[in-house]
Amino acid sequence: MDPETEYKLHPNDIGRLRMAFETYDTTGQKYLSWEQDFPNLWRAIGCNPTQKDVERLIAENRKEGDQDHFSEDDFLKLGEKVDADNDGLDVIKEETLLEAFRTFDKNGTGTIQIEQLRYILGALGEPLEGELADSFVEFAESKQGKGGPFNYEQLIIHLMERDPGPQYNS
Repeated sequence: MDPETEYKLHPNDIGRLRMAFETYDTTGQKYLSWEQDFPNLWRAIGCNPTQKDVERLIAENRKEGDQDHFSEDDFLKLGEKVDADNDGLDVIKEETLLEAFRTFDKNGTGTIQIEQLRYILGALGEPLEGELADSFVEFAESKQGKGGPFNYEQLIIHLMERDPGPQYNS
């Protein structure tokens, strides 16, 4: 299915999903692994699933005999289904992130310490561990310098620039 009109998604969403898929398809094989690639790809498009959500989505959408791989078409159909179902996979919004960071900003300064960020990533909600947590902290430090407090509002701006999410021009 190549024409965008065959998918029940906004053209901007189709483009965003295709770009994300192509970014993860580093070998150009036109398919990705359910187990290795799907969870990170799903999060990269702005969805915020729990591990149970990811496992359920894989179980519900894996085709018999697909050898643990899915195509771009499979991915677009999944995006279409989740969009239609509003499947509880929340797109992370700027306001949600601001509210979460403000919870830890006891002095109202607009900043938190890197140690607080590491704690938040590793201990609250569904933990982000190891390399993923390190990668996020490195991203934060790359935008504002190492050590010391960082301005979480600026970090959120950088995160939104990195992955702006759906953009509607209708």
